[in-house]
This record gives sequence, C-alpha cells and structure tokens, in this order.
Amino acid sequence: MPSPNRAASRLLADISATLDSLTAPAITDPVAWVEERLGFGLDPWQRALLIDDHQRLLLCCPRQSGKSTIVAARTAYLMVSRPGIRIVALAPTIRQSAMLAAKTADVLRDESLVTETATKLVLANGSTLDALPGDQPKTVRGATADVVLIDEASRVRDELVVAALPMVAATAGSITMLSTPAGAAGAFFDAWTSDEDEWLRSQVTLADVNHYSEKTIKTMRRRLGERMFSQEFENRFLDAPGALFSAEDINALFSRKTADAYEPVIPATTWSPLF
Repeated sequence: MPSPNRAASRLLADISATLDSLTAPAITDPVAWVEERLGFGLDPWQRALLIDDHQRLLLCCPRQSGKSTIVAARTAYLMVSRPGIRIVALAPTIRQSAMLAAKTADVLRDESLVTETATKLVLANGSTLDALPGDQPKTVRGATADVVLIDEASRVRDELVVAALPMVAATAGSITMLSTPAGAAGAFFDAWTSDEDEWLRSQVTLADVNHYSEKTIKTMRRRLGERMFSQEFENRFLDAPGALFSAEDINALFSRKTADAYEPVIPATTWSPLF
C-alpha cells in the first residue's frame, strides 16, 4: 500500500496535469499540429479528413494510402481540442484496434495521458478513446460515443456496423467509415453504392497519395495481377469469381432510373475538399 505522502503527491500531480490540460492553448492550426507530431506532411485528402465535421462520411482508399495514420491523427486532435469527447475506434481484429490506439498514443506524446493501455486512452481533460475489435459485435453494444471511426470497414462484420450506429444516437455524433474495397458485398459496399444521401462519399485515388512511386505501382500490379490490383489500389468492388450477375447489374435492376437513363450507382468521384 502506498504511503499517505506518496498518494497525496500523486493526487497533486494528477490535479496539476488536469489543470494544465484545461488551460492549454487552443490548437489554431490542426494540420500544422498533426504534421509536427507525425514528422511529415499530410496529403491533401488527409488534411481534409482531419478537420472534416460531416455526420456520416465514407472514404474509399487504396491499400497503404495512410488511412490508419490519419485516423489516429484525427483521434488525437479531437481528444486534445474537445475536452471530454468520447471516441470509439473499430477495426476488424483486436490487433488492428490496438495498433490504432498505439498510433494515437504516439501522436499524443507530451499530452497528459492518465490512462494508456493497449486499447484505451484517457487524457487529463476527460477525453477518451476506446479501440474495439470488429469481430466481436456484442462487445460494442451499449457504448455511447461522440465519434465512431471504423477502419477497414469493408472487412468488419455487418453486425458490427449495426451495433455501432446507435452509439451516436443520443449524442448526435458522427460516424466515419474508411476502407479499401473487399468484394461487392457487406455494409460498407451497401452504403457506398446506395443512392441515398445519408452518407458523404469521397474516394482517394492513386494520384492523391504522394508516397506512391511509379516503380511501386508497377511492382504491385505485376505481383497482384490486374484483377486484385484493381481492388487493392483502384477501389474496385469485385464480384465473387463465378457470380452469375455483377453487383452493377443487380443495382441496375433495383435502380429507380429507367434503362435508357441508367447511370452506374458506384461513384467514381475523386477526393475533393470538404470545406
């Protein structure tokens, strides 16, 4: 059992950290703050996502484009700039969720972290991050959040998305789903191809990712083959091999448009600034 003096000293330190966090200067330039923490510049699409405030956002990205990095950076920025915010980050597995928490903790260096575990971060200002696995939907039921971030959303179970939506019902909070395509099925694909306007849909292309080199792209195209390259790097939602009808054919059957006026439901827009 710690001595009374040691306990009192720890309490005073916690109080001091809390007061420092509450009186810390506001972040006037979130992009500059994040870039200084990361040690490198963000791509334009990452900058836009960092300060985005849409309630429902879908982001379709190539592999290794920096999705997880900007999710962690955005989480850290929100935790510092909005005291008391409750953020839930979801990923397909506990390993990926823990990686998100670790990346967020790296960005939060020099901040007053009062709790730091593999899947939970708490700042002295009351802001929290819970990083939960997407393969256990029952574990997220009942949670309340101001912000829900779903990384690799095309690879989480549909039941998880159903469980995540009510998290922000009482807070009027936001949900962002980011992913590379993983077949023409699932909650992310359904939201992306729906003609409803509930979600803002933005697509990141190879041209938007500055760290890709022509050599890397050629190598990946050769190793993966055209079909898988189109999914992993060109945002194509591929039908399962042997499927009788493509997802586009099925979408067309249920589209309200006539055959003559039909336009593909799958968007092909590139990322554009949101503000």
